[in-house]
Amino acid sequence: MNTMIDIRHVLPAIHVPTLILHRTGDLDIDVGGARYMAERIPNAVYVELPGVDHLVFAGDQDAVLDEIEAFLTGMPPRLEPRRILVTLLYVEIAGAMGIAARLGDHAWRDIVDAYGRVVREAVARYRGTEVKATVAGFLATFDGPGRAIHCARAISGQMHARHVDVRAGLHTGECEVIDGEPHGVAVQIVTRVAARAAPGDVLVTSTVSDLVAGSGIEFEPVDIRLMAGSNRALQLFRVAPRTQPTGVVPRDVVDEDGTAVSESTPLSPREREVAVLVGHGLSNRHIADELSISVATVERHVSNIFNKLGLHSRARVAVWVAQRGLLNPDPD
Repeated sequence: MNTMIDIRHVLPAIHVPTLILHRTGDLDIDVGGARYMAERIPNAVYVELPGVDHLVFAGDQDAVLDEIEAFLTGMPPRLEPRRILVTLLYVEIAGAMGIAARLGDHAWRDIVDAYGRVVREAVARYRGTEVKATVAGFLATFDGPGRAIHCARAISGQMHARHVDVRAGLHTGECEVIDGEPHGVAVQIVTRVAARAAPGDVLVTSTVSDLVAGSGIEFEPVDIRLMAGSNRALQLFRVAPRTQPTGVVPRDVVDEDGTAVSESTPLSPREREVAVLVGHGLSNRHIADELSISVATVERHVSNIFNKLGLHSRARVAVWVAQRGLLNPDPD
């Protein structure tokens, strides 16, 4: 990055501060030469940057320009925050404090652990990014509002099956990204939307509902307007429950031998995932390979599935999965 010169002829002429930049792993000129120069030039400002490139216009150019700007102005460069357009999802356990007080610390911890697993698996499945987590709340971002809505539905449904209701809010807007986290008005809006949701509800702003028009997702207007500024109000909508497809039995499913299979003991997210693969006809070995787990773990999950559903064969598990429309899940 620098030019090696005979400094004996230069030293007497240098009376002003001099900036010397060099990359630590420079593959053309050893960094020791730059250090040697900096020690012997009066008023030298020496900055060592990470990298291996020698040319100034190669590698991390922004770091070079920032150091030059700081040297010339005497002020650190002003970093402009990056702004991105994202869909934000905030979901929290409804009535968390009351549940914790009623159940006690041990049972509450079990609920929080299960809730964290459900949320993180759903966010990963629908290609979201977890931003921040508290004991009862999660903030995540998505690059599409449709996937965010499906994620909120999945979380709400799975937690309801565990007799715990959550409430969720969604909003799409521009955020400033600082240290990898979104900040700004949009984040404040989405938490306020979630706070106005009833247990089990998924509320969205009109911005979200407009963006997914034509997607098949239905909404119900609610008598709530959220002030997002001195003269701007956002209408809120409730995501309507899914209607059961034809042929899917909503509660007690009749098995092929006429036995009613109760859903009062739902499968865990991993057990449901294994059940779907069983429904696709995969062996335990193939399921283990698909999910990157051991065969013994698959066998344990299959045994749990049989016990929870009261079934005795993989064929009947396949029927159970098919009746719920799980063989072709659509993560949007």
